[in-house]
Amino acid sequence: QPTRCELDVGRGLYPMSTCRLQAMREHSRDAILNYVVPLQKMTEQFSALMMQQAQIIGSFFDAQIQLATQRDLQERTAAAQKKYQPSEEMCKFGSYTKSLASADEHVRFSSLALNKMAMDRFANREGTGASIGADGDSKARWNNFLSTHCDPADGNSAIGSVCKSNSSNNQNRSGSDISFNRALGKPLTVDVNLANSESSPDRLDVLTLGQNIYWPSVYNRLGAVNFTKGTEAAQEARRVIALANAAHYSYAKLAAMKSAYTPQGDQPGGGAHMHAMMREFGLSDDDILEVLGESPSYYAQMDVMMKKIYQNPNFYTNLYDKPANIDRIKTAMQAAQIMQLRDMALSQQRKELHHSLMLQESLIEKIRRYNIEAGSGG
Repeated sequence: QPTRCELDVGRGLYPMSTCRLQAMREHSRDAILNYVVPLQKMTEQFSALMMQQAQIIGSFFDAQIQLATQRDLQERTAAAQKKYQPSEEMCKFGSYTKSLASADEHVRFSSLALNKMAMDRFANREGTGASIGADGDSKARWNNFLSTHCDPADGNSAIGSVCKSNSSNNQNRSGSDISFNRALGKPLTVDVNLANSESSPDRLDVLTLGQNIYWPSVYNRLGAVNFTKGTEAAQEARRVIALANAAHYSYAKLAAMKSAYTPQGDQPGGGAHMHAMMREFGLSDDDILEVLGESPSYYAQMDVMMKKIYQNPNFYTNLYDKPANIDRIKTAMQAAQIMQLRDMALSQQRKELHHSLMLQESLIEKIRRYNIEAGSGG
């Protein structure tokens, strides 16, 4: 089969082609051998080099994209580690609030229980000291005073002859039945456990103080009421009891907020972590128990969250942290503030209720007189 050169020669093509070197003149042949052939080889070499350079440039582009991708991945990994690595201070907030929600529920049920105990006494319910009327209630309170809150040194020791106990324990509790500051105002946690029927000194002091403040003397039992002769006395008694109920509910709420709370389960609540934080202040365990109590109440836990945590210098040094953690701490602080504002709003609502009842009570005589005048046509 003929080659390409033979075909070109046969066709009379390419008279200066290298395929017809024998038919060329000598100077033409020298020109082809010295210029055309080297230029062909140079062109072939240039083409090969250009393809090699394109491959090299493509490799550079590949390397650039690969390195940029690795850099982006490393930056995002570093940013993720920076954002999602929790700080020690944030973990403290989580530890402190571990049992705060359940303590809030404990306050709600404890306040209802304290309120019911007071209402049972007002209504002469069975099982209370007032079940047989005012005389029985006064006798029970007097015996409680002599055995618990009586200080033999009062009245220049004149009352010492009737006090039933001279123990130092009772002397420390003397006056707690009439001193709001000692019984409920000063302590952050009081042992008012209403989950069982077992009494405690704090529980007795709080209940006795409430009786002395809001209801010194209860009603006598009405007995059988003849409704055909009118029920004005019974209705008036219930109206006064309802007013007292609204008044002493704030007291019951405060006592419930300060009642000791023990978390259920094996895991320690936020109070245990708060004890650890108080040790950073240099306080001994006895001092911590005196301040917060063994099982800190909701009131004590909120006091730590809103005040004592910011008195610790470590809180401010721990703020030298990642921006994401600072935002988390700020959010936790705002959440605690919202809880405090909610408590303040509820307190303000109770205050407004008391003011409205006081206004109504001040107008009750005018309302009665108006009703009498309107009924008589005057």
